[in-house]
Amino acid sequence: PEQIAQQVRMTCDNIDAQNPTLAGSLGRGRVNALRAVTENPSAVRLVERRFTDGAGQPTPLSAGASVRLLGRLKSFLKPVAGLTATLSASSADVVIARGTVQLPSLGTGQSVTLVPATGFSFIVSPTAAADQLIRFTITYQDASGYADVETFEAFVNPSWRDMTINQVHTTLT
Repeated sequence: PEQIAQQVRMTCDNIDAQNPTLAGSLGRGRVNALRAVTENPSAVRLVERRFTDGAGQPTPLSAGASVRLLGRLKSFLKPVAGLTATLSASSADVVIARGTVQLPSLGTGQSVTLVPATGFSFIVSPTAAADQLIRFTITYQDASGYADVETFEAFVNPSWRDMTINQVHTTLT
């Protein structure tokens, strides 16, 4: 099912030009069924994501924190080689320290784990406002012309903490 979803997503027709006020907000665009069954694109996604401190421990994105974005990147469709992933953030309160990651070649279904030495890193401004929602963007590009964008959001300087101990999950404010 994940491969089918990625095949449909990657073969959509870009319609940003027809919708300039929504450019970049419409995913990959309009579904093109013919392209979905005739083309063989690549698709890489961050399938697991976690924020850690320098010691690899989970950390909230608190004001002044030095954070590493770790996780697992997976290739769903055609293999990729010479893949570069670049991280950016929508706010000046997040300063990207290591924003570009070079990844090994990935075959269909293969994944690579980002560890502290190879993952992204950034610093949250000491003056970041509480409960600020930041949009992060990862841009993918490989040597054969594959290009894609992935976005996710996270709260910076949250006024709460999520805690998990064994099978108990709770939020403290």
